[in-house]
Amino acid sequence: FNKVPKWIDNLTDDDIKHNYFVFTFVRNPFEKIVSCYRYLGELVGATSFENFLEDKLLDNDGYFTNGHWLPYHYYVECDGEIFTDFIGRFENLHHDWDFIQDKLSLSNPWNRVILPHLGETEWAQGNYSYRDYYTDYTIDIVSDIYRRDLELFGYSF
Repeated sequence: FNKVPKWIDNLTDDDIKHNYFVFTFVRNPFEKIVSCYRYLGELVGATSFENFLEDKLLDNDGYFTNGHWLPYHYYVECDGEIFTDFIGRFENLHHDWDFIQDKLSLSNPWNRVILPHLGETEWAQGNYSYRDYYTDYTIDIVSDIYRRDLELFGYSF
């Protein structure tokens, strides 16, 4: 019942590095964590945004409790070396997605993939900002946890 092709078992890091176009998308960690809280906070038992940051992101050993909270640098670098060919940004999602499609020769209209918009209307219409959720204390928490992402991708509060 496994639908993963057999050739993937023999794929090496070197194959990926030299024979594939590797890309990912990143997002400002401050915005990402508010989004995680808004969509999943209640499910993980968070009683407030501060509680979410203090008690739900990391376990007692300092490990992320959910894959959704992982920093993006985990997906783009290994041993301090960037292994992706392109890093798109959520803030430029449609423009960067068009670049990916062109790179993958999906430029014909019948091959193009239109990204659906799956989000809250208020958020999408810009009726409030992720900044509304933060205090100096919670800015420090996210800055500490996502320091490498902030440095690597040039994000700030």
